[in-house]
Amino acid sequence: MSEENVSENYIMLQNTSNYTYLGDNNLESLYMFYIPPMLLFCLASIIINFRVLLAVHWIRRPLSPTLHISLSLAAADACTSALLGLGLLLNSYLPKVYGIEIASCLALLTIEMYRLSGVIITVMHLLALSINHYLGILKPLHYISIMTTRKTTITVILLWIIPIAFIKTYFFTVSDDDFWEVGCVTLSFLSEIKFRIVFSSLFFVPLILMIFCYTHILLLVRKQQKIWSQLSRSGSTRYRGVRTNRHGINSQQRQMEGNVKAIYTTLFILGSCVVGWLPAVITYLIICPKGCLYSGKELERIRTENIHMFFYISWFTNVLIILKTLANPIIYSCRMIEIKEGTRKMHTALSRTWRGSQRTEERHMSGSQRSQQAFGGAMRVGMTSLCRLNGNISHRSIRRSELDNTLL
Repeated sequence: MSEENVSENYIMLQNTSNYTYLGDNNLESLYMFYIPPMLLFCLASIIINFRVLLAVHWIRRPLSPTLHISLSLAAADACTSALLGLGLLLNSYLPKVYGIEIASCLALLTIEMYRLSGVIITVMHLLALSINHYLGILKPLHYISIMTTRKTTITVILLWIIPIAFIKTYFFTVSDDDFWEVGCVTLSFLSEIKFRIVFSSLFFVPLILMIFCYTHILLLVRKQQKIWSQLSRSGSTRYRGVRTNRHGINSQQRQMEGNVKAIYTTLFILGSCVVGWLPAVITYLIICPKGCLYSGKELERIRTENIHMFFYISWFTNVLIILKTLANPIIYSCRMIEIKEGTRKMHTALSRTWRGSQRTEERHMSGSQRSQQAFGGAMRVGMTSLCRLNGNISHRSIRRSELDNTLL
């Protein structure tokens, strides 16, 4: 495989949904116009997700399992935005607009490897949230003992390690032994349908499991709400065959309401993930050089006739991914009470720090001005005294001279 074909093959693969050859000079104006807004959105996503992560310092401890996993998901979104923006900058914007090639093909493939890992990390976090909610609804009495802080921390670490280890193992196993020496030449498997089926299954299988979990959860919640409604109308105090007081039922109802609110928040996040990732994954699965629905000579013919259409498809799918990473922290800030309260406390603390620094500076300036005024006053008093003293000396000198004249 020649270096030119290798480079073109990688450019085709640099985005999860991208199958756009970039050899047409007419596309340079499109890159100049469409890529900078994407880079700005990536930067905005990183900043907003980082703001959510900073708010954790002002959130009361211990963190709930839902909040712990959600904050880790915010970190995953920030990393995804950073890698996507870096890939667009190094592989699309600089080479195609300015002709600057900073990164090697191997470096760009490494970025792509971690980007693919980021997709799996995001989906795994959402699956962990769904299982967490499922346990909270199905086993409310044992939930605290099951989802301890230690177990939650181990789960979050594994949600990061396992996807990265899987993608790296796949890269090294399928590619030749000299992968790190020749890089792009040995990674032609990325353009084959086999790898894309494996990768897409890591998105669709967790998605199906999440749909099953949340469907069952909503059925359980609806059933439980009917039971409480019947108990409220009949005035009975028996719940699941056990006599309890009204306070106990109300406490369980409040706990259920809190779980339902957290479930709806996760469903919003899941919806943003489906809208953001699903078009990219479907495009990645059906369009490729070897074995896909659109591949080979037919794909070459379609690409030649509709090169701008392929660019817009790639641009649109990547914009959806960026907007997904941008939407999640907004959902956290609007729906999760802990993050909303922590963000408010963070803003209050930062504003106090800012005001305190301003006041310190003002006090410092005021102290300097007072010192200058005091020094000026002392100088004026000293000059006045000196003038008076000089006046007295001059008068005394005049009188002494007169006395001397008289004696003479």
